[in-house]
Amino acid sequence: MIFDENARYDKYTGYYRCPRGVNNVNFSIKLKMVDDPNEMREEKKWLSQEFRWQEKHFSKVERDFYGDINNCITDIAKIYNEKVVNASDETEENLLFFTYVDKDGYVSEKELVLSKPSYLQKWMKTASVPSQEHREDKSHSFDYVESVTDAIQNRKPKLDITKMYLMADFGCYVDDIWIRNEQPLCVLQYDNASEVLSVYPDFTTDTPYLLHIQDEVATKVYYFVEKPSDIDSEQDDELFTKEKEVVELVQKKKRSLQQELIGETFAMPPKSKLYVYIFFEILSGKHFDQSDLWVQYSVDLPEFWTSQDCLRGITQQCHAVSVEGLMHFGHTFDFVLEYDLQSLQGHGTCNNIQNLTGISQIHIVHTDFDDLVI
Repeated sequence: MIFDENARYDKYTGYYRCPRGVNNVNFSIKLKMVDDPNEMREEKKWLSQEFRWQEKHFSKVERDFYGDINNCITDIAKIYNEKVVNASDETEENLLFFTYVDKDGYVSEKELVLSKPSYLQKWMKTASVPSQEHREDKSHSFDYVESVTDAIQNRKPKLDITKMYLMADFGCYVDDIWIRNEQPLCVLQYDNASEVLSVYPDFTTDTPYLLHIQDEVATKVYYFVEKPSDIDSEQDDELFTKEKEVVELVQKKKRSLQQELIGETFAMPPKSKLYVYIFFEILSGKHFDQSDLWVQYSVDLPEFWTSQDCLRGITQQCHAVSVEGLMHFGHTFDFVLEYDLQSLQGHGTCNNIQNLTGISQIHIVHTDFDDLVI
């Protein structure tokens, strides 16, 4: 597929809190069909249509079907018949855009693929079905107690979700027969329990989404899903205040856990004192005469530097593992150095601080070695 710089390819689901509901929210689709890529830059007319939540817009196939009263048996079909008969003149937008509301019971092909039961669901269903032997012993009469028990043991969560599909029909006539080509532009779902609206694909205002319609002529369809102003107003100050309080509680908990780990205060040096924390590691050594050795070390400090820590130590005994006599010590040690800043007044220079590099001269108390890595 050739990349189109005018289109947006990433599609995500957007979630919006709507505590006042979505019954009075209007959604809008703006669409343009382009046969030639150069036409995208031209000021070609955009088709636009607004949809109120759960407002039924009929496709051409539905208008033909519900327009005949003989096809309308159910109550909802009779209501649709009345709306189709009393509908105003058809416009280009009415011929293109339509909706599936929650009462229609429509399910998209993508949802059908995703609705396949998982391994756990299959196992639960199999486990809840009695064996053939047990099934044969049961009578065919209805057992109320058994029915209630099964309902309790095989509980399934019931989601109170209302759906709405914003659609477009890019069909065409073939020998006076309308061949429909229905494409979902946006899927809206409102969870009445959590009061959250999900929008797929999410609202976009800068870059349009792209659909490829294969017909006699390949057509590109660019469209925007515009964000209603009512959605912004739903995100009121009260919700943001509650969210801010929750974030502050989480941050407070993090700080308390951090204080438990490292303490409430950090050890600060006394006045006129400079602290330097030094970390060393004796990694390895080789070319020793012996194959089982340890390293004894000491640290000499430059002038005016002191330390309250022990500046000498000894590693564990290590055995050579190669022809070169390589021994891996992996011995770490650290200490804190102190420097009296008042001594600078008597010397008037910072050379004593710079001489701190002298501590890298660690004396190894051993006479037979060629190469030691620190």
